[in-house]
Amino acid sequence: MNILNLTLTPFVNETRILKESRTLTESGLFSTIFVAAVQKESDKTTRSSENGLVASRFPLASRQIPLRSAALIAMYLEYGVKAWKAHRNDHITCVTAHSLGTLPIALVLAKIWTAKCVYDAHELETEVEGLHGKMQRVARWLEKRLISKPDLIIVVSESIADWYQQTYAIKRPVVVLNSPVLKPSVTSNILREKLAIDDAKRIVIYQGFLTTGRGVELTLQAFKDPAIAPNLALVFMGYGPLDHMIREAQKTNDSIYLLPAVPPDDVMIHTASADIGLALIANTCLSYYLCMPNKLFEYSMVGLPVIASDMKEMANFVQKHGLGRVLEDYTSSSLVKELNLLASTDAKTMQKNSSAIISQFSWEAQEVKLLDAYQAIFKKSVD
Repeated sequence: MNILNLTLTPFVNETRILKESRTLTESGLFSTIFVAAVQKESDKTTRSSENGLVASRFPLASRQIPLRSAALIAMYLEYGVKAWKAHRNDHITCVTAHSLGTLPIALVLAKIWTAKCVYDAHELETEVEGLHGKMQRVARWLEKRLISKPDLIIVVSESIADWYQQTYAIKRPVVVLNSPVLKPSVTSNILREKLAIDDAKRIVIYQGFLTTGRGVELTLQAFKDPAIAPNLALVFMGYGPLDHMIREAQKTNDSIYLLPAVPPDDVMIHTASADIGLALIANTCLSYYLCMPNKLFEYSMVGLPVIASDMKEMANFVQKHGLGRVLEDYTSSSLVKELNLLASTDAKTMQKNSSAIISQFSWEAQEVKLLDAYQAIFKKSVD
């Protein structure tokens, strides 16, 4: 059996797809894992084997059209046709949509190939940041019409599973947290070595996409505050549209550092060399409010105390397990208060708490649920 993953991304650092694909391959459930992605830097389709996957990246001429409803439809149609042409002879037995935009394509391809269809929603798809007005109404209408069609629905948090079940009156989706692979105890000094950070400084790390709503602006504002503890260094590890803002802040603050995103397999060793982890999501949409970002689990895996914003799932996770602090409110003064507190606190208790829950929230625990869910949909067809 072969599986085709549909993603409207360039498939560069898609850690969730990589983890799921490795699990499904190593289990023997699927022979080959295919990924249909989008080509950004070339006008030619490329096909390559990487990380045990066969990835095809398609250039989309329709992306040049000004972004309107018609342009989106054209883009999805072009992508769907190219995915069908590229994989029509690959004996696909399962098609997995990794976004709402690819769900209609997955359903059509699954129908053509008499394959199973899986909807793996990486967030609360109709309630994401930046989606509003007509586009949001269309997204909600589309998901409502199609949500009962896939053979399996997977989501990334318990609250999101509850939302889908209650909103659409469907069977509760399977929850597969976006947690990291369990690794032996990691010790590292790589951030200090790469960035020449003084040993007397405690490193605060922000890792992930550098965009609005993720705490970049909030954190930079906190490090402008004269009340911030002088023994703190701030490292942004990632990429995104706000990297220019960080570079500008570096001109006047030598405690701020920017490190480009590292390969998925190298994230943990970098994380382990920090002292405090930031998970600062702004409450700007329901998807954010119910999210459980992988950085929370990565920080816990290496024993970093966490400062999290007061989002439902995140706050509950941090407070229930004693893993760090939750902001009183989403302001720079509140962040300064919590940073200064952790900068002068012995983190051994929090590290012990992290160690106690590592296996419970590791990828190894999640992949059991993933495998059971995939096996169940094929068992049904056999029965």
